[in-house]
Amino acid sequence: MWDKATFDDFEPAAFENFKAYNNTNRPLDMGLTSYNMTVVKLISPTSPRIRVGDVLKYRIESRDFKGRNRIVGGDFWYATLTSDRSPKASTTGYIADYGNGTYDAFVLAAWPGSAKFNLILVHTSETVYHMRNTVWNSEGRLFFRGYYRFNGKNADGRCSMRRQGTWEAMCDYPAYKSLGSTVLLCEHKAGFPCESLVSLGIDSNHIKYSAKQMAKDFEYLYKSAALSNHSLSLHFHGYVIASHTYTITNWKEEVDALNELNSTHCSYIVLINQWAHFAQWTRDSYIERVRLIRQAVIGLLQRCPDVPVVIKGPHARQHESVGSIIFGSDYFLKDIELINQEAFQGTGAFFLPVWDMNLAYPSSNDVHMPMEVVGEELKMFLGYACDKLMRAAK
Repeated sequence: MWDKATFDDFEPAAFENFKAYNNTNRPLDMGLTSYNMTVVKLISPTSPRIRVGDVLKYRIESRDFKGRNRIVGGDFWYATLTSDRSPKASTTGYIADYGNGTYDAFVLAAWPGSAKFNLILVHTSETVYHMRNTVWNSEGRLFFRGYYRFNGKNADGRCSMRRQGTWEAMCDYPAYKSLGSTVLLCEHKAGFPCESLVSLGIDSNHIKYSAKQMAKDFEYLYKSAALSNHSLSLHFHGYVIASHTYTITNWKEEVDALNELNSTHCSYIVLINQWAHFAQWTRDSYIERVRLIRQAVIGLLQRCPDVPVVIKGPHARQHESVGSIIFGSDYFLKDIELINQEAFQGTGAFFLPVWDMNLAYPSSNDVHMPMEVVGEELKMFLGYACDKLMRAAK
C-alpha cells in the first residue's frame, strides 16, 4: 500500500497519475526501451504551416521490444533538426524527461524549407544507471605501467589510482594539492625503492580486461546503442626547444605520420598544428619543412580524397622579455600563418584561422589559451571535419 506522506514533494496531478498506473491492467513485465517500437509524433505547432522561429514539440512515448509502454524515464536521447539541402543547417533539441516513460523534444525551426527530425536513443535508462553507479564510480578503470630504474636495473609493475580502502605491498604516491585523497599506487618491486619510479605508461591490456569484467552480465545494456568508434593518435614532432626532455625514438615527424596513413578504409581525420615551436627556425628552413609536409598531404588526399585535413593557424602570444621576442616574435608567427596559407592553398586541406579570435579574447595572449577559446576552436574544427565526412557519406 502506498504511503502518501512519502510523496509529499509530488504535484497532486502527478500523484494521482502515479496511483492510476498501479491500478491499471498493465502487463506484469517491462523490457528495455526499443527505438523501433517507440512512438514519436509532432504535438505542436498544430498548424500545417511552420514558420521560421517556431519551436517544434515532439512527443516521445517509449516502449519496450514487445511494444509495451515504458513507465519509467531516464533514457538518454539526442534530438536534432537537419536540412537535406544544407548540411550546415542544423539545430540541437532539448529533451524533457517526465520520469514516466514519456519525453518531449523541443527543436527550433531556424531556416526556411524542408527539415528532418532526427532522434537517437543513445542509452537506455538501465544502461545509464549502470554507467553512473557502477562504471563511473569504479576505481578499476584506469591502470598504468610503472617503470623503475635503480642501480642500472629496470623493472615495471602495475599502477592504479585509489581513493579509499587498504592495500599491501604497494608504493603510494599522494599528491594532496592536486589529487586530494586520491593516491597513485604502484606494485612494489623487490630490490627497487619506491623513489626509483621514473615514468608511467598506460596499461591498455589490463584496462581492456577490466572493462570486460565490469560489463560482464550487462552486455545486453550496451547492444542497444549505436556508437561510432574512433581512435586518436597524437604525434609530437622532434627538435623542440622546450622545458622537457623527450626520448628520440618517440619522435615522429609529420611527413612520416602522413605517409603511414595507408589504410584502404581511409578512416582518418588529420589535424596539423605547427607553429609554436617553429618561430626559432630560420624562415627558409621552415618553408622547406612546410613544402615537404605539403607533398605528404597531397599524397594522402590522392589515396583518400574524402579525408578531412585541417591546418591550424597560429595566434599572437604575450612576450615578457627581449629574449622571448627574439625567439618567438608575433611577427614570425604572423609570417608562419601566411606561409601555411599559401603552401596549402589548392591542396584540398582546410586552413583553420584562429588569429583574430584569440587576439580579440579579453585576456593575455598565452601560448595555451583559456578553455573558452579552445572550445570555440574545437567547434570550428569539428564543424568542418564532420561536414566533410557527412558529405562524403551521402
